[in-house]
Amino acid sequence: MRIVVLAAALVCAAAGPAGAQGQAQGRWYEGVFVNVNGLAQTSSRDVPVRGSFALYDEVATFEGRREIGGGGVFDISAGLRDVWRDLAVSIGYSRFGDSSGVDITALVPDRLVPNSPHQQVLTAGQLDHTENAVHLSVVWFWPFIEKVDVAVSGGPSIFNVSQDTVTITEANVESGTSTLTGINRTGGSDTAVGFNLGVDVTYMVTRRIGAGALLRYAAASGEIAGVSVDVGGLQVGAGVRVRF
Repeated sequence: MRIVVLAAALVCAAAGPAGAQGQAQGRWYEGVFVNVNGLAQTSSRDVPVRGSFALYDEVATFEGRREIGGGGVFDISAGLRDVWRDLAVSIGYSRFGDSSGVDITALVPDRLVPNSPHQQVLTAGQLDHTENAVHLSVVWFWPFIEKVDVAVSGGPSIFNVSQDTVTITEANVESGTSTLTGINRTGGSDTAVGFNLGVDVTYMVTRRIGAGALLRYAAASGEIAGVSVDVGGLQVGAGVRVRF
């Protein structure tokens, strides 16, 4: 996020002379714009997997950690420019997905000996994680020079996060023993409200079609199965710009 803030500050510092030059040469367009990007989400995080259940008048516990790594993000947005001077409004959609495995360590009570749990490690296999987000932004355009403009944007982001999780119950223990026969994979989801802040540089190849690069930080925090889940992060990439 500090990277995006610094980039925005540098753009603001340069906006005076460069913006004046661009204004003198005239705006390239006024009206609707559409941006389509392929981004890379650079952040990764560990999400705890844990739980407990009653067994033999004691409590069995299990825990593990799964890594949600970085990866590709599909991003599309549309907006209306010159709502007021160089201000625009836009709405966008992005989707990120990741799949990773996790090892679960369980402590299962002994049926005959109290306070003598048996440790067992099981592999949960691949667990899916998906983030769908809607970004509402106010965008400030600076026409630096003819064909090139820079835009700084910010606003709220609404994330819907869904992911597979792991549960273990008494039914997963072989009758009369402390041996786990398997685990249960279930799904969960949550909706979380966060924010987005970005910087976009566009070069218009023609009056209607151009190419651009986007640096954005969009994040929120949700909760699935009683565990806090951070979503989003720093995203960087490029794509196509269309003006109408």
